[in-house]
Amino acid sequence: MADFQPPASWRSAAEVDKDLIAATLVPDFDLNASSLYRFPLVIFRCRRSAVTCTAIKRWLKHRCDRLALHHSMLRIETQHIHELDAASDATLLWMPGVAQIKNVEASILAGLVPKDHNIRWFYSVFPMDTLMVSLDAVNYITLRKVMPYDTRSYQRLLTVFREEFLRALQVPHSPDYLNAMALTDYAPEVLDHEAALVKLSRADILHTGEERDLAADRYLLELSPSERMLSALVNLECAEYLLIKRMFFKDRYLHIHRRPLKDRPRTEREHTSWLEDNVQCTPAQAKKLVLGWRELGILNEKRFTFLVKHGGVFEQDEWGNDFV
Repeated sequence: MADFQPPASWRSAAEVDKDLIAATLVPDFDLNASSLYRFPLVIFRCRRSAVTCTAIKRWLKHRCDRLALHHSMLRIETQHIHELDAASDATLLWMPGVAQIKNVEASILAGLVPKDHNIRWFYSVFPMDTLMVSLDAVNYITLRKVMPYDTRSYQRLLTVFREEFLRALQVPHSPDYLNAMALTDYAPEVLDHEAALVKLSRADILHTGEERDLAADRYLLELSPSERMLSALVNLECAEYLLIKRMFFKDRYLHIHRRPLKDRPRTEREHTSWLEDNVQCTPAQAKKLVLGWRELGILNEKRFTFLVKHGGVFEQDEWGNDFV
Protein backbone atom coordinates (compact mmCIF):
# COMPACT_ATOMS: atom_id res chain seq x y z
CA MET A 1 0.00 0.00 0.00
CA ALA A 2 1.39 3.42 -0.92
CA ASP A 3 2.13 6.03 1.72
CA PHE A 4 -0.95 8.11 2.48
CA GLN A 5 -0.69 11.63 1.02
CA PRO A 6 -2.59 14.26 3.03
CA PRO A 7 -4.33 17.25 1.46
CA ALA A 8 -2.12 20.30 0.97
CA SER A 9 -4.22 22.28 3.45
CA TRP A 10 -3.13 20.12 6.37
CA ARG A 11 -0.40 21.60 8.55
CA SER A 12 3.16 20.38 8.69
CA ALA A 13 6.40 21.69 10.16
CA ALA A 14 7.67 21.85 6.59
CA GLU A 15 5.04 24.52 5.83
CA VAL A 16 5.89 26.71 8.83
CA ASP A 17 8.19 29.70 8.49
CA LYS A 18 10.87 28.56 10.92
CA ASP A 19 12.11 32.13 11.44
CA LEU A 20 8.83 33.24 13.02
CA ILE A 21 7.99 32.92 16.69
CA ALA A 22 4.82 31.11 15.62
CA ALA A 23 7.06 28.12 14.86
CA THR A 24 7.52 27.65 18.61
CA LEU A 25 3.79 27.30 19.20
CA VAL A 26 2.94 23.61 19.46
CA PRO A 27 -0.19 21.87 20.81
CA ASP A 28 -0.56 22.56 24.52
CA PHE A 29 0.11 19.04 25.74
CA ASP A 30 -0.12 18.24 29.42
CA LEU A 31 1.61 14.93 29.82
CA ASN A 32 0.85 13.36 33.16
CA ALA A 33 3.81 12.74 35.41
CA SER A 34 4.79 9.08 35.40
CA SER A 35 4.08 8.77 39.13
CA LEU A 36 0.47 9.87 38.53
CA TYR A 37 -0.15 7.86 35.37
CA ARG A 38 -2.54 5.02 36.08
CA PHE A 39 -3.03 3.38 32.68
CA PRO A 40 -1.01 0.41 31.45
CA LEU A 41 1.29 0.65 28.47
CA VAL A 42 0.10 -1.75 25.79
CA ILE A 43 2.76 -3.22 23.49
CA PHE A 44 1.85 -4.87 20.19
CA ARG A 45 3.84 -6.72 17.61
CA CYS A 46 3.28 -5.12 14.22
CA ARG A 47 3.90 -7.52 11.32
CA ARG A 48 3.60 -5.04 8.43
CA SER A 49 4.88 -1.72 9.71
CA ALA A 50 4.41 0.36 6.54
CA VAL A 51 0.84 -0.78 5.98
CA THR A 52 -0.03 -0.36 9.65
CA CYS A 53 1.28 3.22 9.78
CA THR A 54 -0.69 4.07 6.65
CA ALA A 55 -3.84 2.52 8.13
CA ILE A 56 -3.48 4.62 11.29
CA LYS A 57 -3.14 7.78 9.19
CA ARG A 58 -6.27 6.90 7.24
CA TRP A 59 -8.18 6.22 10.45
CA LEU A 60 -7.28 9.65 11.84
CA LYS A 61 -8.23 11.33 8.57
CA HIS A 62 -11.62 9.60 8.50
CA ARG A 63 -12.39 10.65 12.08
CA CYS A 64 -11.77 14.28 11.18
CA ASP A 65 -13.89 14.00 8.04
CA ARG A 66 -16.80 12.43 9.92
CA LEU A 67 -16.81 15.23 12.48
CA ALA A 68 -16.31 17.88 9.78
CA LEU A 69 -13.17 19.12 11.52
CA HIS A 70 -11.12 21.68 9.68
CA HIS A 71 -7.94 20.29 8.16
CA SER A 72 -5.86 22.93 9.95
CA MET A 73 -6.56 21.04 13.18
CA LEU A 74 -4.40 18.18 11.90
CA ARG A 75 -0.65 18.07 11.79
CA ILE A 76 0.84 15.64 9.31
CA GLU A 77 4.60 15.12 9.29
CA THR A 78 6.81 13.05 7.05
CA GLN A 79 7.23 9.65 8.67
CA HIS A 80 9.52 8.11 6.06
CA ILE A 81 7.09 5.25 5.58
CA HIS A 82 8.40 4.74 2.06
CA GLU A 83 11.73 3.71 3.60
CA LEU A 84 10.17 0.78 5.45
CA ASP A 85 10.23 -2.73 4.12
CA ALA A 86 6.62 -3.67 3.39
CA ALA A 87 7.01 -6.89 5.37
CA SER A 88 9.19 -5.54 8.18
CA ASP A 89 8.20 -6.19 11.77
CA ALA A 90 7.81 -3.37 14.27
CA THR A 91 6.68 -2.67 17.80
CA LEU A 92 3.61 -0.51 18.34
CA LEU A 93 3.37 1.10 21.76
CA TRP A 94 -0.07 2.36 22.80
CA MET A 95 -0.31 4.92 25.60
CA PRO A 96 -4.02 5.54 26.22
CA GLY A 97 -4.92 8.68 28.12
CA VAL A 98 -1.29 9.64 28.66
CA ALA A 99 -1.85 13.30 27.76
CA GLN A 100 -4.42 16.06 27.79
CA ILE A 101 -4.98 18.82 25.24
CA LYS A 102 -7.00 21.63 26.82
CA ASN A 103 -8.42 19.20 29.40
CA VAL A 104 -9.39 16.68 26.71
CA GLU A 105 -7.81 13.27 27.15
CA ALA A 106 -5.48 12.22 24.34
CA SER A 107 -3.76 8.96 23.47
CA ILE A 108 -0.40 8.43 21.82
CA LEU A 109 0.91 5.68 19.56
CA ALA A 110 4.60 5.09 18.88
CA GLY A 111 5.86 2.83 16.10
CA LEU A 112 9.38 1.47 16.52
CA VAL A 113 11.18 -0.43 13.77
CA PRO A 114 14.45 -2.28 14.49
CA LYS A 115 17.57 -0.53 13.12
CA ASP A 116 15.51 2.55 12.20
CA HIS A 117 16.11 5.72 14.23
CA ASN A 118 12.74 7.24 13.25
CA ILE A 119 9.90 6.87 15.73
CA ARG A 120 6.50 7.08 14.03
CA TRP A 121 4.30 9.12 16.36
CA PHE A 122 0.51 9.39 16.25
CA TYR A 123 -1.72 11.19 18.73
CA SER A 124 -5.45 11.78 18.90
CA VAL A 125 -8.22 12.98 21.19
CA PHE A 126 -10.40 10.28 19.64
CA PRO A 127 -10.57 7.02 21.66
CA MET A 128 -8.32 4.52 19.90
CA ASP A 129 -9.98 1.32 21.08
CA THR A 130 -11.83 0.83 17.80
CA LEU A 131 -8.62 1.47 15.85
CA MET A 132 -6.73 -1.20 17.78
CA VAL A 133 -9.59 -3.69 17.34
CA SER A 134 -9.71 -3.08 13.59
CA LEU A 135 -5.92 -3.45 13.24
CA ASP A 136 -6.07 -6.70 15.18
CA ALA A 137 -8.96 -7.97 13.04
CA VAL A 138 -6.86 -7.75 9.87
CA ASN A 139 -3.80 -9.24 11.61
CA TYR A 140 -1.77 -6.04 11.41
CA ILE A 141 -1.02 -6.20 15.14
CA THR A 142 -0.78 -8.86 17.83
CA LEU A 143 -0.80 -8.18 21.55
CA ARG A 144 2.66 -8.78 22.98
CA LYS A 145 2.56 -7.36 26.48
CA VAL A 146 0.60 -5.16 28.85
CA MET A 147 3.01 -3.35 31.14
CA PRO A 148 1.44 -2.46 34.51
CA TYR A 149 2.03 1.03 35.83
CA ASP A 150 3.48 -0.02 39.20
CA THR A 151 6.75 -1.39 37.79
CA ARG A 152 10.13 0.29 37.56
CA SER A 153 10.51 -0.60 33.87
CA TYR A 154 7.17 1.10 33.19
CA GLN A 155 8.35 4.30 34.83
CA ARG A 156 11.61 4.35 32.86
CA LEU A 157 9.95 3.59 29.53
CA LEU A 158 7.23 6.19 29.98
CA THR A 159 9.75 8.86 30.97
CA VAL A 160 11.84 8.23 27.86
CA PHE A 161 8.84 8.27 25.53
CA ARG A 162 7.38 11.42 27.07
CA GLU A 163 10.65 13.27 26.41
CA GLU A 164 10.99 11.91 22.88
CA PHE A 165 7.39 12.79 22.05
CA LEU A 166 7.71 16.37 23.28
CA ARG A 167 10.93 16.73 21.30
CA ALA A 168 9.22 15.42 18.16
CA LEU A 169 6.50 18.06 18.52
CA GLN A 170 8.97 20.91 18.24
CA VAL A 171 9.30 22.62 14.88
CA PRO A 172 12.98 22.43 13.83
CA HIS A 173 15.20 25.48 13.88
CA SER A 174 15.70 27.44 10.67
CA PRO A 175 18.65 26.36 8.48
CA ASP A 176 20.30 29.78 8.90
CA TYR A 177 20.17 29.48 12.67
CA LEU A 178 21.54 25.92 12.68
CA ASN A 179 24.37 26.94 10.35
CA ALA A 180 25.16 29.95 12.54
CA MET A 181 25.27 27.81 15.68
CA ALA A 182 27.71 25.46 13.95
CA LEU A 183 30.22 28.33 13.62
CA THR A 184 32.43 29.72 16.36
CA ASP A 185 31.47 33.29 17.22
CA TYR A 186 34.62 35.38 16.70
CA ALA A 187 32.87 38.75 16.79
CA PRO A 188 33.72 41.15 19.64
CA GLU A 189 30.99 42.16 22.07
CA VAL A 190 29.23 45.49 21.78
CA LEU A 191 30.59 47.33 24.83
CA ASP A 192 27.90 50.00 25.23
CA HIS A 193 24.51 49.13 23.78
CA GLU A 194 22.86 52.43 24.69
CA ALA A 195 25.56 54.44 22.96
CA ALA A 196 25.45 52.04 20.02
CA LEU A 197 21.70 52.52 19.63
CA VAL A 198 22.17 56.30 19.57
CA LYS A 199 24.88 56.01 16.92
CA LEU A 200 22.74 53.74 14.75
CA SER A 201 19.75 56.07 15.03
CA ARG A 202 21.90 59.02 13.89
CA ALA A 203 23.46 57.25 10.90
CA ASP A 204 21.17 58.55 8.16
CA ILE A 205 22.39 56.14 5.50
CA LEU A 206 21.19 53.19 7.60
CA HIS A 207 17.65 54.52 7.51
CA THR A 208 17.31 54.54 3.73
CA GLY A 209 15.55 51.76 1.85
CA GLU A 210 13.36 48.96 3.18
CA GLU A 211 13.43 47.96 6.85
CA ARG A 212 12.22 44.70 8.39
CA ASP A 213 9.73 44.32 11.24
CA LEU A 214 11.30 41.79 13.63
CA ALA A 215 8.51 41.76 16.22
CA ALA A 216 7.53 38.20 15.27
CA ASP A 217 11.06 36.91 14.66
CA ARG A 218 11.77 33.64 16.46
CA TYR A 219 15.40 34.53 17.14
CA LEU A 220 14.99 38.15 18.22
CA LEU A 221 16.42 37.47 21.69
CA GLU A 222 19.53 35.88 20.19
CA LEU A 223 20.71 39.37 19.23
CA SER A 224 21.71 42.25 21.47
CA PRO A 225 19.38 45.29 21.39
CA SER A 226 21.69 47.27 19.12
CA GLU A 227 22.13 44.34 16.72
CA ARG A 228 18.37 43.83 16.54
CA MET A 229 18.13 47.41 15.34
CA LEU A 230 20.90 46.88 12.80
CA SER A 231 19.34 43.65 11.54
CA ALA A 232 16.03 45.46 10.99
CA LEU A 233 17.72 48.39 9.24
CA VAL A 234 19.59 46.05 6.89
CA ASN A 235 16.35 44.14 6.19
CA LEU A 236 17.64 40.80 7.47
CA GLU A 237 15.93 38.18 9.61
CA CYS A 238 17.71 37.63 12.91
CA ALA A 239 19.03 34.17 12.04
CA GLU A 240 20.18 35.44 8.65
CA TYR A 241 22.01 38.34 10.30
CA LEU A 242 23.57 36.00 12.86
CA LEU A 243 24.87 33.66 10.16
CA ILE A 244 26.31 36.49 8.04
CA LYS A 245 28.03 38.03 11.05
CA ARG A 246 29.62 34.76 12.15
CA MET A 247 30.80 33.96 8.62
CA PHE A 248 32.26 37.44 8.24
CA PHE A 249 34.16 37.46 11.53
CA LYS A 250 35.37 33.91 11.06
CA ASP A 251 36.91 35.01 7.77
CA ARG A 252 38.45 38.06 9.48
CA TYR A 253 39.89 35.80 12.16
CA LEU A 254 41.47 33.49 9.60
CA HIS A 255 42.72 36.44 7.54
CA ILE A 256 44.56 37.94 10.52
CA HIS A 257 46.24 34.61 11.23
CA ARG A 258 47.29 34.17 7.61
CA ARG A 259 48.43 37.65 6.65
CA PRO A 260 52.08 38.78 7.05
CA LEU A 261 52.72 40.88 10.14
CA LYS A 262 53.36 44.09 8.17
CA ASP A 263 50.52 43.57 5.70
CA ARG A 264 47.85 46.25 5.81
CA PRO A 265 44.40 45.43 7.20
CA ARG A 266 41.38 45.22 4.93
CA THR A 267 39.57 48.43 4.13
CA GLU A 268 35.85 48.94 4.65
CA ARG A 269 35.41 48.78 0.89
CA GLU A 270 37.06 45.34 0.91
CA HIS A 271 34.75 44.27 3.75
CA THR A 272 31.80 45.38 1.65
CA SER A 273 33.04 43.44 -1.38
CA TRP A 274 33.53 40.33 0.75
CA LEU A 275 29.93 40.48 1.95
CA GLU A 276 28.65 40.87 -1.60
CA ASP A 277 30.78 38.03 -2.96
CA ASN A 278 30.54 35.47 -0.14
CA VAL A 279 27.14 35.81 1.53
CA GLN A 280 25.10 37.26 -1.33
CA CYS A 281 24.35 40.57 0.35
CA THR A 282 23.09 43.29 -1.94
CA PRO A 283 25.47 46.26 -2.30
CA ALA A 284 23.17 48.34 -0.10
CA GLN A 285 23.00 45.65 2.59
CA ALA A 286 26.76 45.11 2.57
CA LYS A 287 27.44 48.83 2.89
CA LYS A 288 24.95 49.16 5.75
CA LEU A 289 26.40 46.17 7.61
CA VAL A 290 29.93 47.51 7.46
CA LEU A 291 28.79 50.96 8.55
CA GLY A 292 26.63 49.48 11.30
CA TRP A 293 29.41 47.27 12.66
CA ARG A 294 31.72 50.27 12.66
CA GLU A 295 29.18 52.23 14.72
CA LEU A 296 28.79 49.27 17.09
CA GLY A 297 32.55 49.24 17.65
CA ILE A 298 33.05 45.63 16.58
CA LEU A 299 34.85 46.46 13.32
CA ASN A 300 37.75 48.17 15.11
CA GLU A 301 40.85 46.57 13.57
CA LYS A 302 43.14 47.06 16.58
CA ARG A 303 40.54 45.73 18.97
CA PHE A 304 39.77 42.68 16.85
CA THR A 305 43.46 41.90 16.24
CA PHE A 306 44.09 42.09 19.98
CA LEU A 307 41.19 39.70 20.54
CA VAL A 308 42.64 37.21 18.05
CA LYS A 309 46.19 37.42 19.39
CA HIS A 310 45.22 37.19 23.06
CA GLY A 311 42.59 34.47 22.99
CA GLY A 312 39.53 36.63 23.48
CA VAL A 313 40.72 39.16 26.09
CA PHE A 314 39.81 42.30 24.22
CA GLU A 315 38.25 44.75 26.68
CA GLN A 316 41.66 46.38 27.36
CA ASP A 317 45.03 46.39 25.65
CA GLU A 318 48.26 45.34 27.37
CA TRP A 319 48.62 48.81 28.92
CA GLY A 320 45.15 48.72 30.45
CA ASN A 321 43.59 51.14 27.97
CA ASP A 322 39.99 50.52 26.96
CA PHE A 323 39.27 49.92 23.28
CA VAL A 324 36.60 52.32 22.08
